[in-house]
Amino acid sequence: MRILILLIVVTGAAWIIQVRSASVESGARPGFNVPIYGGIYHSALQDNPPTFDPALATDSISVACVLQMFDGLVRFDLSSRQETEASRAQGAITSAVAESWAISSDGLEYRFHLNSKIRFHASTEGGQRTACGGRAVTAADVKFSFERVLDPETDSARTQLFQIIVGADEFMSGEEEGVSGIQAIDPVKAGETGHRSCNLPCTVSIRLKTPYAPFLATLTMSNASVVPREDVEKWGREFRNHPVGTGAFRFETFEPNVRLVLAKNPVYFGGSPYLDRLVFNILPEEDIMFREFLAGRIFHTTVPDPLYNQVRRKDSVWAPYFTEVSQLGTYYFGMNALIPPFDNRLVRRAFSHAVDKTSIVKFIKIGRVQEARGPLPPGIRGYNASLRSYDFNLKLADELLTKAGYPRSNSGRLRTGFPEIPLYIPEGEDHLRITKAIQANLADLGIRAYTVVNTWRTHLGLVKNGKVGLFRLGWVADYMDADNFLYYQFYSGNIGSSNGVSYSNPEVDDLLLRARRSTNSLLRMKLYQQAEQLIVDDAVWICLFYFNTAIVRQPFVHGINLTPMGDQLIMYRDVWLDPEKDRKPPVSRTAPVWNTEGELQAPEAFGSL
Repeated sequence: MRILILLIVVTGAAWIIQVRSASVESGARPGFNVPIYGGIYHSALQDNPPTFDPALATDSISVACVLQMFDGLVRFDLSSRQETEASRAQGAITSAVAESWAISSDGLEYRFHLNSKIRFHASTEGGQRTACGGRAVTAADVKFSFERVLDPETDSARTQLFQIIVGADEFMSGEEEGVSGIQAIDPVKAGETGHRSCNLPCTVSIRLKTPYAPFLATLTMSNASVVPREDVEKWGREFRNHPVGTGAFRFETFEPNVRLVLAKNPVYFGGSPYLDRLVFNILPEEDIMFREFLAGRIFHTTVPDPLYNQVRRKDSVWAPYFTEVSQLGTYYFGMNALIPPFDNRLVRRAFSHAVDKTSIVKFIKIGRVQEARGPLPPGIRGYNASLRSYDFNLKLADELLTKAGYPRSNSGRLRTGFPEIPLYIPEGEDHLRITKAIQANLADLGIRAYTVVNTWRTHLGLVKNGKVGLFRLGWVADYMDADNFLYYQFYSGNIGSSNGVSYSNPEVDDLLLRARRSTNSLLRMKLYQQAEQLIVDDAVWICLFYFNTAIVRQPFVHGINLTPMGDQLIMYRDVWLDPEKDRKPPVSRTAPVWNTEGELQAPEAFGSL
């Protein structure tokens, strides 16, 4: 990737940054085999994607699909096609629909110059023509897409993404028909010689209410994808099931509980994908995914906890095809501060001390993850290794519950007046194993708890709508900034969308807003650390561990670029298959053993993989 920094003056304002990124065309990657075009890639999703509409995508499964079909103005540089290791540095922002951009010296105005060659998908499911007909993307499409996220009719949980823009509040309240701070500009302007050949408005100006340091990074989120008005208006709310974007792959078919199929976009502006199709099988359990992988029916998979050490061992036949990264995400159980008994901070603190995180990490996660102390994971600027948190202390938990008005009964076993607690989790054997451990911890505290398992979509809806008191979720970075964790999850204005624990603390709100407005990186880090400590003190999350992603691939698979953003950000346009490699997977010396329920037996039964 070539970077060009220019200093220009436009209409009297000083513009201090303009970045132009030349995309690397398809071909051989440095130091590797020549990629081969063709083939169908078989992968898996653990549940049905709740939506394919980028305005509505808030979960990792939906985001993983949206990123294959849509593009935003910019994106994180996660591509394995880039020219140098330096250009692949995590967190670097590169071009997508916008080929270059400029930021005013006061940090209030952003101008994005679009790549005039980018087109929407011309065809979709069953080969039928899209309503937009595959036309070129314009600045008007960017304005429409961003306003659509803000439109109350869309019911997006990501309106906060664009509420920093001038005129957003007036548009959302119905006072104005459009967002005044988003403007499509004529193609020919002084200093914009690169756009003289563009006969459509291909420059978009975005003006912010106040400086907002992470704004460019937030535009890498899937919710900032560009969509065509014609197809959105054709399908209405059903656009979620009939997506049309600009991405490397287009929508072909979706059979709930069976599979999702995407077809290559041969005119993709970043270079035609190597693969002809992507087939995502819907497989609800990680153990089942791994079994399908061993049979050669899917081409990569995550590694179940019981098999982690066997797969990664140096003498394992799979060791050469194993990849692992620490992921920027946190696994937690949330406690809704508006639902009794979790409206009592003493109860929340008691639960936080009652959960034996160390044992969960050591015995259930077999030491593959790092125990969490707070929401911010290592690798995010602002992470505080000295954060004051909750260690396992059953005696202190007992005292806190007694102080909260729930002493033990005369028998000394159960808590007087304390309700039976439902623990809400999505489907997944790994979640169930952890939940059972937490149930045992609560039982030691004199609390009866039972598990409620729902589909991923139902679970997310219950959390968003504030219907559950104690629930399991995880948060993985959408962009590499503390703002993505703390503002989205704990700012009171996000209750009912991303703030699933209904948390409200005016002091935290003030710190988060100040951090968003500051352009001083050291000050921002200090403010976020202060906010995180207050959040941890209020104990609305039981932070269990920071995520780790480990995958294993078939020997004939190349180009998978696993990053700290997680396996949901694998860009399949870079993946290719080697037809000369034997498609039969390596045979382990001792086959894995499965019980009649389709569950993997103890790791020792797996022998020497």
